[in-house]
Amino acid sequence: MKFLIFWNKCKKCDFTFDTLSDPGLYSFRLLLSEKKQQPAIVKCDDDNAFSEVYQIVKRLLKPKGYNEIKIADRFDRIFGDICDLAPDGSRYNMTGKKTCPNCGSNDFDFGPYDPEVYREENPPEITHDQWDILDDHSKEKEIERRIKSL
Repeated sequence: MKFLIFWNKCKKCDFTFDTLSDPGLYSFRLLLSEKKQQPAIVKCDDDNAFSEVYQIVKRLLKPKGYNEIKIADRFDRIFGDICDLAPDGSRYNMTGKKTCPNCGSNDFDFGPYDPEVYREENPPEITHDQWDILDDHSKEKEIERRIKSL
């Protein structure tokens, strides 16, 4: 899979690092680990948890007047939480929010290289074994808890 590479420079510690951008493909989403920005992907159409979590989030928020954009935002913020931990031991994030792998700050400059730089990568698919073993009631309660914590 071909990814556009973004440069990042932390405003707090001046650490520079590269990250992958979302490939912009309908059927894939990119997740990055919170500590070291390690990439993983979810195949949206093939991942049962992806659609299951979205449906639960939508079912819980639609009656509260949330529109589709707000529902999608909450889903993006929750989905990484139900995935198994990344190899660096942190949660995955699907919001595009990045943190400096050196100091943890989220205050940095970033953008694509000029000229653009692309890199061929094969990030692993996320897993969600802990989520998969929950029954339907427990899944809904877990999503309710995460919604309240946002």
